[in-house]
Amino acid sequence: MIMKAIEVRGLTHAYPDGTPALRGVDLCIQPGEAVAVVGANGAGKSTLLQHLNGLLMPTAGLVHVGGRPVTQATLAQTRSAVGYVFQDADDQLFMPTVRDDVAFGPINQGLPAQQVEARVRAALEAVGATHLAARAPYRLSGGEKRAVAIASVLAMDPAILVLDEPSSALDPAGRRRLIDLLRSLPQTRVIATHDLDLVLEVCQRVVVLHDGQVQADGAPAQLLADRELLQRCRLELPLGRATDMAQDLSEFTQVLIASRQNVSPKRLVAPGPDAAQLDALFMAAAAAPDHGELTPWRFVIVPAGKRDLLARVFASALAERDPAATGVQLEAAREKAYRAPLLMLAVARLGAAEPDIPKPERLVSLGCAIQNLLLAAHAMGYGCGLTGGQALGSTPLRELFALGDGESAVCCVNVGTVAKSKPGRIRPASQAFVSSL
Repeated sequence: MIMKAIEVRGLTHAYPDGTPALRGVDLCIQPGEAVAVVGANGAGKSTLLQHLNGLLMPTAGLVHVGGRPVTQATLAQTRSAVGYVFQDADDQLFMPTVRDDVAFGPINQGLPAQQVEARVRAALEAVGATHLAARAPYRLSGGEKRAVAIASVLAMDPAILVLDEPSSALDPAGRRRLIDLLRSLPQTRVIATHDLDLVLEVCQRVVVLHDGQVQADGAPAQLLADRELLQRCRLELPLGRATDMAQDLSEFTQVLIASRQNVSPKRLVAPGPDAAQLDALFMAAAAAPDHGELTPWRFVIVPAGKRDLLARVFASALAERDPAATGVQLEAAREKAYRAPLLMLAVARLGAAEPDIPKPERLVSLGCAIQNLLLAAHAMGYGCGLTGGQALGSTPLRELFALGDGESAVCCVNVGTVAKSKPGRIRPASQAFVSSL
């Protein structure tokens, strides 16, 4: 059983003057998740975040980090596990140079000088701020200060990052660098923000707070398109806060399509989609051309308990193609079965079951179903990719998946959390593939 990164139960907090800030908040966050906490000013976002590393203690309720309760007695362990990036970087940077600020945490952790230097170098490289090491923090721009503040936390090697309004006061270029950084970090990330566009690009979940209570918890694309929910919680629609929903949807669609890229299963880790999200993915697939109620394709999920069977098929298929395959090559073939949290086979039905649908149309329909599913997964904050190979045409694989006459295994669909993002690839210009008769 995987231990929760963060678990909050019945969290209530009132300030000394009696003002209630949190009213019975329940929240669970799994390791590796990127979760946004959104809400209007005064909703309780910062108050919630400050409980996650003991800056505040509950009036009632419980907070656990890595299975350990957050109490006065566990503050040292909690703050070692949870790195907190303040909304105002000036609250966090106070040393003569950037290098001194980033080294401050590791030094106070008691690390030897050589390890401190390695931590500082790695943290500054991660945020693209190596060239700032000798600069005085007060001479940096807002975006540079934000990067250094994050580096000062990364240098302490926390398992969890908590960030309070990380994109506030950043110019567009600085904000884009921040988004790319947040997407690339492997840590569990909890981000309080008003920047709903950032949420769509970075986070797999969004928690909506209003008046100190959780009003909604789910996939960003779904909740941030709920006009009634956002209006009730005094939030605005993302994507430029356009007043025209049709324009919002048009812009969102363009961003969604343009920002999706194929992610290798090697870079996909848990968590994957839950049961409700999985159902939503297949509903998206079902919106592909279906020729009435016919579906000239199907998907077969490979659950964790059946991955060993698939691994044996991959190895067997390789051995059949190449009897001289080495043990290392066979193990590499087996390993492909264990990568993505969600792995499924896309199957095209090309036989006589749908006699009125030409085979090319069936393949187009499957392609649309796969693309719909991939875009829906991307909108939820997951990475996804397609994989193929000669093993898909092997007899062992056909037998494992019980493929019938006329059915063909087309590709594997892999979905999960992106462990490390890579720069987007350059897309071809339309002139490269469009002509006129």
